[in-house]
Parts: sequence; C-alpha cells; structure tokens
Amino acid sequence: TTLSHGREVLVCVIDDTLRRRAMSPHLFGAAWHHDHAAKPSQQSTCWGQNLVLFGVVPEPFSPERVRTHLCDMELWVPLKRSKESEHDTLCYESKAALALMMLRRQRQQLPASRQRLALTDSLYAKAPFLNAVRQDPLTHVIGRLAHNRVVFEPPPVRQPGQRGAPRKYGLEVDWKAQFAQHARQVHLSLYGRQVQAQVWSMIGRVRKHERDVLLVVSQLKGASRPSLFLCTDTSLQEEEVLRLYGARFSIEETIRDLVCELALGQERSRKPKVYHMQISMKLVAALLLEKLSEEQPQEVVE
Repeated sequence: TTLSHGREVLVCVIDDTLRRRAMSPHLFGAAWHHDHAAKPSQQSTCWGQNLVLFGVVPEPFSPERVRTHLCDMELWVPLKRSKESEHDTLCYESKAALALMMLRRQRQQLPASRQRLALTDSLYAKAPFLNAVRQDPLTHVIGRLAHNRVVFEPPPVRQPGQRGAPRKYGLEVDWKAQFAQHARQVHLSLYGRQVQAQVWSMIGRVRKHERDVLLVVSQLKGASRPSLFLCTDTSLQEEEVLRLYGARFSIEETIRDLVCELALGQERSRKPKVYHMQISMKLVAALLLEKLSEEQPQEVVE
C-alpha cells in the first residue's frame, strides 16, 4: 500500500479469537479462558482454544475490496501447565509476545528494506508490545487505546546545562475535553460506506512508552463516545490513520468465514504437529477459494 507521503508499506493485522470446545482434557492446547464476548445465556469462563491470528491486507484503502489474508497463527493458553506430555508443548507467552513472534517470522520472509504497519486493538497497543516493535525501525503500529487511557504532552525541550534527569512526559492532557472543544468535521470511507465523523489529533506520549506518537480522537456520527487511537508514525494524517484502522475489521469477517466455511476451531487433534497442519491447511484453503472466486461472475462469488 502506498501512503500519502509516498512510502510503500505492508499492512498487517493482528487479532485473536476464542473457540469454545466440548470438555476434553486430551485436546491439544485447550484450557479455561475468560470469554469477554459471552452471550447472556453463556458462561463467561469456558473450556476452549484461543487462537492469535496474523494476516495482511493488500488493499486497505479500497472499501469494497478490503480483505485480510491470514498467513500465520499461534495458540495461547492463560497459564503454564505442569504436565510435560507431547500435546502440552506450548509457548507460554502473552498474546502480545505471540504477536511479536509472528512479526519476526514474517520479517524473515520479506526484503530487508520492506516497511510494515501493524493494526491492533487495545489488547496489544500497550507499552510491552510498542517498545518491542520499536526495535524494528521499519515497523510501525496503529492501535486503539482504552477509553480511560492517560496521555501526556511531549516533555519540554531540555535547556543546555540543565541539571537532573530528563523528563519522560509533559503535562497530562484531558483528551476528551480537548476533543469537545477543537474537533472538526470530516467525511471518511469506512467499512464500505461513507461516514461523517469528528476528528482531533495531537503529538503526545503514553505511559511507559517514551517516544512521541500521533494520538487521534474520533467519534462517528451516532456513536455514544469518542475513540482514541495511537500511531507510532507521526508523519501520517488523521484521516489516513482512521481509514487504515478501519481496514482492521476485515480480519473479523475473515475469521467468521473460516469458522462457517472451513470449521475453524473444530479440530480434534491431540498432537501439536497435527493441529498446526490442520490450521495451516485451512488458511491455505481459504486463500485458494478467494483467489478462485475472483475470476467468477458476481452471482457465483456471492
């Protein structure tokens, strides 16, 4: 994808999905998880598998064609189990660490000069993930921040001969009040349609990430409250950040299609090698089906 300032980047998306399973202690990688999206008739704690998925978006600025191609996955469990059997050999890491693992794997398959832009939700857009991504100067992050996140102005310029350690943050900013006073109206192409939104932005910092970032506040027409976004590439424009983040929703549609069409999450493997083989075959099959459908008439595609 070519950005407004002429740079070409590879847009990546990171997300996770919880697949409920029938109770069976012999399934590879299954454990007790908290389901934050449980329905009223479902328990918030369930037995299942939590997949962290990684994909790329070839055309994020084309609302009618935006699509995520899933190309990597890792299985996450909430805590380390003591059982050292063959089907228990898992990387007991956080979801952010698994996302970083997949970013590093992808870097090995790319040209050394390829720039990347990772789209994440509020679960990953935190200091541990941001600070680790910062080690790769060609990778930036656009993420949504929690509604109660505290942001700061950049620290004041240090004067020559000034004593003491340099400050990490400036003054705390009430971004909700600033947005209410200084927001402007814009028209955006999001989710395949034209929408009206109020937008305001600033260069600032977030706690435990000691670098300047672009903070964008947006509220779509009809939304109950504004949303806060972070972009580590401060050269991007406000509308560009929102349009790029809007492309992140396509991974939700891709996951739904994989669940409905290829039964993602219904694997009954007991060994990690077989389980990863089954997931990889489904990711390849989904891409093959999509490529085949591009050459068919519209009624066949539907």
